[in-house]
Amino acid sequence: MTNEDTVRFAVAPDRIQIVYADTDTLSSFLNRNSFNYFLKVFEAMNAEVTISKIVLDELYNGKKKELRKYTIERLKQTKRITIEDIEPFSEEDDTYAQLSETMGKGEASALALAKHSKRKAGLASNNMSDVANYAKANQIELWPTGKILRYAVDLEIMNMKQADELWKKMKADGLKLPRYDTFKEYYDKDSI
Repeated sequence: MTNEDTVRFAVAPDRIQIVYADTDTLSSFLNRNSFNYFLKVFEAMNAEVTISKIVLDELYNGKKKELRKYTIERLKQTKRITIEDIEPFSEEDDTYAQLSETMGKGEASALALAKHSKRKAGLASNNMSDVANYAKANQIELWPTGKILRYAVDLEIMNMKQADELWKKMKADGLKLPRYDTFKEYYDKDSI
């Protein structure tokens, strides 16, 4: 790690206490059997990884659902992730109903839970057009896949070659990622 990387990372630890993950970002790691990288980034910050029941349902109904279900059920048993449901007639439920009129149910549920969290919350999502303005207005820190991979490299959870290979696979699968062909380009040119 260079001095620049150390400075870049120095502002991140303990910024968030809990991260709510959206279906697209979870899928980007789960479908490539690389979810451990995702978890280790947030564990390094002592941030709890939480999935809404609605996102969980989306994951269990998509392609590669058996792999996803197996992985998530194992992680729930080891308490590396938690599942949170939106209580009916709660503030979260009201926010979810409002947000789900303009965006997907997974994003809406993750945002609603993050907004009403009693802890400093983050949102792992690649759907910037849907969530960015709302997250910013509600002090919810965004964690798209590129940012997660950047921290995985900075923390030496994975090396640049591994991150680049994963980036290329995600791009080939049509995941919404920044315009760069390689992760190295993103890492060198894009800011956090």
